Amino acid sequence: MKGAVALVGLILTCTSVFISNRKLPKSRSPSAAKLRQLGLAALAFCVVFLLAWAVNLPKFLAVTHPEVVRTKALAREQCRIAVSQNDMLTAEQLIRNNTVGVELAKKFNKQARQSLDRTLRRVNNVIFFNVGVLTSVLPFLVLMFVSVGSFVHPKLAFLKAIEPPREIWPVVLPAVNAATTAAVVVYCGFYFWLEEKQVTSCMLLSGHWYTYVLTTFCCLIVFVHLLCHRDIVAYIPLSTWYGGWFAAYQALALRVLKTSQEYYHDDKESSQGVLSALCSLSVEWMRQALALRV
Repeated sequence: MKGAVALVGLILTCTSVFISNRKLPKSRSPSAAKLRQLGLAALAFCVVFLLAWAVNLPKFLAVTHPEVVRTKALAREQCRIAVSQNDMLTAEQLIRNNTVGVELAKKFNKQARQSLDRTLRRVNNVIFFNVGVLTSVLPFLVLMFVSVGSFVHPKLAFLKAIEPPREIWPVVLPAVNAATTAAVVVYCGFYFWLEEKQVTSCMLLSGHWYTYVLTTFCCLIVFVHLLCHRDIVAYIPLSTWYGGWFAAYQALALRVLKTSQEYYHDDKESSQGVLSALCSLSVEWMRQALALRV
């Protein structure tokens, strides 16, 4: 059901981006210098997160509740027995059972003092980890809907008052195209490959870490893309504004990952999420390089 909701949202976003590409100013072909810079950024990212996976970075972010660690290890062991007996239904039920973590999290939330940080974690979990990699261009999607909506329907004409300058679109629209393409790749990779692989390998992966790594990659690529074209719309500091958005995402998303690490996934599942995201990057990077046509 969750996959169906995500698919509907993805289709609506793709449709909106397609309409925007027909309405907004077009971009130019990529330069060799820009492709080199994007390539170096992607390579640096992969090296950093490969090292993060090698040292098991999620383990240092937060300590998983001992009861969750115990039940996760037992579930993996029982899952392997079920797979060896070709009982895939039982294997899936075992590996996806997270009742202990959910109950512990509920108990903690009920007893713990409420704070702004804990409230923001719940809100940011809904926003960042449901929007997924499109979080990397979420501010631009809002601007795009404002620009297109202002002349799509007469009742939305009031949006012209907050419509951004059209000069930004030859720079911004390729970033939106790239992130949208990445979202399609991520969706297909997760729901048509990793969903089944988690059961057959008896290793659940953290969808939060998977999403975080890929979204961070998209944010980095968009940031470098904007830096390459900061002279085109010099009077609008897009790269500076976007740098603030990138930093805010990191600060807020890591707090959500901390909660996920404490009650929902142990370090093995979190590391598997990082590794699966890195495996998806080879396809995603090729598609982003084609989509960023400025």
